[in-house]
Amino acid sequence: MRKCYLDTSVYEAALERALMAWDASEHVVVAHSGGKDSTVIDHLIDQARIIRRREPYHLMFVDQEVEWESTHRLMRTLMDRPCNQRMWFQGPFQLYSSASTRDEWLHCWDPKREADWVRPKEPDSIHENLTGHTRFKEVLRALPETVLTDGTITVVTGLRASESPTRGLTSADGNTDEGYVSRVSPRQSIARIIYDWELADVWHCICEHDLPYNTLYDNAWRRGSPATKIRCSSICHETAIMDMEWLAEVEPDTWDRVLRRLPYGHAVQKAPDVYGRSVQLPQGFTDWQEYTDYLIEHIMSEASQRALMRKSLEKLYRRFPEEASREYIARTAVMWVMRGDRFDTHAAQLGIGLRLRQQRLTGRRRGGNKQSASGKSCAVGADRESASQ
Repeated sequence: MRKCYLDTSVYEAALERALMAWDASEHVVVAHSGGKDSTVIDHLIDQARIIRRREPYHLMFVDQEVEWESTHRLMRTLMDRPCNQRMWFQGPFQLYSSASTRDEWLHCWDPKREADWVRPKEPDSIHENLTGHTRFKEVLRALPETVLTDGTITVVTGLRASESPTRGLTSADGNTDEGYVSRVSPRQSIARIIYDWELADVWHCICEHDLPYNTLYDNAWRRGSPATKIRCSSICHETAIMDMEWLAEVEPDTWDRVLRRLPYGHAVQKAPDVYGRSVQLPQGFTDWQEYTDYLIEHIMSEASQRALMRKSLEKLYRRFPEEASREYIARTAVMWVMRGDRFDTHAAQLGIGLRLRQQRLTGRRRGGNKQSASGKSCAVGADRESASQ
């Protein structure tokens, strides 16, 4: 997506979108993950609520149980404010776990494992799963309409285009006139009101308005983690699993509880090289592609998962046949397999990233954005404009 710089700030443009969310629906739900982007959209929706003089909005948090204690503290603080109504979900559902190749599913809030829960349920949270779904994404999508049984709903998320190539292609490509909005059902829409923000914009907003944020960012930054790699997600998530390496250092009590819940977590902490940071090809393999094939065959337990990963890699090999690209793809795939990407998440992102890089090198540009006649952001409508500070 080519950027089109306008004479308005990303804050002003996002606040206008937040106002439109209040105007378009009877209920506004902020989908909060505990991360920095969620902190910003929560602030914007609250400011728009004050301007429109509306009732408290709904703050939704799907608790994945194996969460950082800093995330739990932040959500408790936010849920206790009078400006929002609680939608803290702690019902049972399945979450893929990258902490083990044997026990691939974490059954969050499993009643049979209550003694081993990472922490007790909140007394004012939603304890039953009435969504009719057991997987995280489906629960997240169905929860607003399950709780709010009538009226139209706009769910506001903190997805940003600059986070990854995949998000860059989808964040402003909704199925409504406003490109940042997607209608998922007759009653429910999803709005990505900060889709055109950069990382610096997010932290500028947090500092400028003195917003409470997850202290995990401070701990990770002090340890030298790149700002773009810090994840406030479930500790056993495929994109956050390597943070378990230093969980014991910053949250020792959480580490003890996580080990009771995920016994294989100790291996992740003690052997980070085994989980995808190899810099040398192991002995006995002729190239990285052979090593990747070996890992797929011996680590992925389900035939459907092996077939999906092989199909994705073959597609990338054909698309980028150069020897250097094939080696890079194979070496990167080692991390996907070892960190538990069983659903093609990273393969899709790598393909988009390589394609965009190839287009930049050859000077090709596909599509393009048009600036509106006024030069304003116009709430990122059909023009797919990107406002920047």
